[in-house]
Amino acid sequence: MFNMKALFLRAMLALAMALGASGAIAGPTYHVTLDTSEWKGTTGYLDLGYNGPGDAGLAVARIGNFVGDFFDLPLTYDGADGDVDTGVTITNEGGFNFFDKAVVFGGLLSFDVVLDQLPADYGMVFSIALFNDDFSKYLGGDGNLLEISLLPGVPDAVSVAPSAPLDVTAVPEPADWALVVTGLLLIGFTRRAQQRR
Repeated sequence: MFNMKALFLRAMLALAMALGASGAIAGPTYHVTLDTSEWKGTTGYLDLGYNGPGDAGLAVARIGNFVGDFFDLPLTYDGADGDVDTGVTITNEGGFNFFDKAVVFGGLLSFDVVLDQLPADYGMVFSIALFNDDFSKYLGGDGNLLEISLLPGVPDAVSVAPSAPLDVTAVPEPADWALVVTGLLLIGFTRRAQQRR
């Protein structure tokens, strides 16, 4: 016998799986905030990198929603392209993939980072550093302030340098929220159907 409720529940489950699949292409969104008040009145560079072995397959980092006192044209190396106004894309197509943007220090810098899942067995590292205005000195630490290490099939490893003036949080994707809501609806419909029997 044809059961309309069972068909509806299966259709909702298929929709949830389709919504979840779109989130599987990209990793989580990280919201990064840097406090540059320690160097108020000076200028320097925000340095973003995405690097790994050359045979890692195409890996893409997308950075957007920049907030800060940025100026001048960006310095881009190998697989980096874009600007803070339109968004930045860094791929591992070249040897050293870096995006550097001049900034007036003294306030908060913030942006969002999305790292696509890797297609091969090799890892990638997304890095954030601050430099003085002639790139002769790291600011806020002895190297990168943040590194996000990616390996296929395992959760991202987020590493913040000790006492770095930086905060990073993972932000759920809209597809993740849709999947949760759909799952809760399915549970509710199933419970209700069981109670009517």
